[in-house]
Amino acid sequence: MVDSGWLNKKSVLQSAAKWREGGFTLVEVMVAVALITAMSLTSYSVLNGSLNAKKRLEKKEERLHGVRVSLNKLAEDLTQAFVADPSFAGTENYYKTYFQGKRDELKFSGFVHYHFMENAKDSDQALVRYFTKTSSDRDLGLVLRRSETAMLVPDTEKDPRDFEVMSNIKKITFTYYDAEKEDWVSDWDSEKASNLGKLPRAVKIEITVAEADGNDSKEFDYKTIALINNFNAAISF
Repeated sequence: MVDSGWLNKKSVLQSAAKWREGGFTLVEVMVAVALITAMSLTSYSVLNGSLNAKKRLEKKEERLHGVRVSLNKLAEDLTQAFVADPSFAGTENYYKTYFQGKRDELKFSGFVHYHFMENAKDSDQALVRYFTKTSSDRDLGLVLRRSETAMLVPDTEKDPRDFEVMSNIKKITFTYYDAEKEDWVSDWDSEKASNLGKLPRAVKIEITVAEADGNDSKEFDYKTIALINNFNAAISF
């Protein structure tokens, strides 16, 4: 007589084998696909967020690096500012040396010119102007520009060779340290009686720059002080 328990066990094993041979049901396949899709979307979202954050940080670092380079250039130019004694101008007062500073503009003579062409008619002395201008692109705010003459002749304002130094400026302020008064003043003019032939001991540069384009971007404040080497007296050539 055959054991009925053994038959039942054999029947169960045969049914399980047939189920394995038949594969997954449609519901199981759909659940698996849904899980894989959810995991893929999550992974994509995390990866995309990381890439966007990386791009934002790189753009921010690039812009802030540009600010630092621009401020260093401006400070370097200011350290080389000078004023010559009246005899340097010549009988026709052709050559000009001066220092004129306002809250948002600088014009001065300095040893700032670099020689790029052999036998060119220029020298290491030049007139430099830093000024702000509203950008044609409204999102870029104010733009700091620089112009330079090849020699100590006036009219830097008419020089077409000015170029952009920095953009995305919200505010820029120059103040000048008067060594005699031991105080900061808002403007300076070496051609006026009060400061005739004199330079400020230092120039403080304060600037507010937007992190990115647009009105909702964050703003960062920068400050540096440029010491002028030849502030004591007019130079005799």
